[in-house]
Amino acid sequence: MKPILRWSIMAVLATVLYGGPSYADLSEPDQNTLTKNLETLSKGWSQADASSAFKIFRQNSYAREDYSKFFKDFFQHQAFTDHLKVYFGYLGFAFSEKYQDIRQKVNPALAEVLANKLLKPFDEQGQQLAEWFEQNPEEARSFFNQLAFLNQYSQTEAIAINLRRVYQYIWQQVPLVDAPIRDNNYHWWPHIKQQLAVNYLDANQGQVPNELLGHWDGRRQKLLENYGLLLLDNNQLLDHEVKQISQLVAKLPKQLLNIRFIHIRSQHSLLTKNNVVSSHESITKYDTNTAGLPKLTSVNSDLVVKRPAMSSVAARQHFLQLLLAELGKELAKRQAANAQNKTKLGQTVVVDGELASSISSWLFATHQTLANAVESWQNGQTGAIKQLFRVAELLSEGKTKAIAFDFASEKISFSLLKLARDEEGKITSLVTTQAQYDFTYDESGALVDIKII
Repeated sequence: MKPILRWSIMAVLATVLYGGPSYADLSEPDQNTLTKNLETLSKGWSQADASSAFKIFRQNSYAREDYSKFFKDFFQHQAFTDHLKVYFGYLGFAFSEKYQDIRQKVNPALAEVLANKLLKPFDEQGQQLAEWFEQNPEEARSFFNQLAFLNQYSQTEAIAINLRRVYQYIWQQVPLVDAPIRDNNYHWWPHIKQQLAVNYLDANQGQVPNELLGHWDGRRQKLLENYGLLLLDNNQLLDHEVKQISQLVAKLPKQLLNIRFIHIRSQHSLLTKNNVVSSHESITKYDTNTAGLPKLTSVNSDLVVKRPAMSSVAARQHFLQLLLAELGKELAKRQAANAQNKTKLGQTVVVDGELASSISSWLFATHQTLANAVESWQNGQTGAIKQLFRVAELLSEGKTKAIAFDFASEKISFSLLKLARDEEGKITSLVTTQAQYDFTYDESGALVDIKII
């Protein structure tokens, strides 16, 4: 990176992340104690070290700059491990309201150092960065954890526009790193690139940057351009699978689709001499080295689905049902969110498992799901039809129409479903392309009859 560009990025970042007078550098005893505490916490949880570090972070005599100087020195030779990511996430986010000094001093100082630290591997490794990550997995995981931490942090503070400049520069280097890659023998680089894309999209707060948009093509690009939705599958999905996802998303009410990315975690492994396949085939051998890759992190809603390592029709249908099951959970969260307390990291909701299951069934085979629910009611089981009423209300948004979905092996069909309601808002009729269902209630509002026309 050119020195002027580095300075311009970090100067703007530091303006918000850090500033104000420096009262005193950390004393030597505090530096030694905090170094010991964090080295221990980098390997696992220690309540004694966490409490000791907390006392130093609470000291009024230290300013942001003091912590920034300490973190800059400490992280020169210390990886940002999984355990440190968890510790600082807990420290910074759990106590951000109660302890303003941590929010205003420790978090910004750490974020500034980590953002600057992200630029170094690109400077030092250039086109060999992907290979360097494979040879240094601890550094790769540290890099990923920094991205994940900053993604969370940028949602709790008004600094997304500043981090965006860091992500923009890094993303502009991605094609240079991609250039030498000619095969799939890379575990870490695709994973890091996907997390970086999530960070960059989140930092742009709903506006899709051109650099990001230009990296995808075809239906994946349209998903990003039209819905702000990243499909992170490392080009492993078959074309008609991507098409089905695109068609589904296009039919869902936009205000219900609070999803930033769909991450496909495949059981595909490394290409080996004894197991060479084409891009549309899958590898049955599972490489256990891939199991340690961390999950993508975002405070926005996301879908993470494991795709079976098979490409048969049955496996593809199973994959789509897994995807719809996850989508059902997200839509159930959206319905429940208004009744829950909001937090700095998003909304804590209790997902109704039955509702989520009913949503996923509706999105996969509406007509059959409805017929099954009516048959269950006729046999004395009322739960299924009650859940479908909830789904119909959720997807119709109180209107008189909703979308019916039916998946086939390589296509998805849509049709309109018409609803009628009584004065109290209860659904009295559902008319599909295959049947009409009329519902009768008693004076107490209980469903007493279903007629199929």
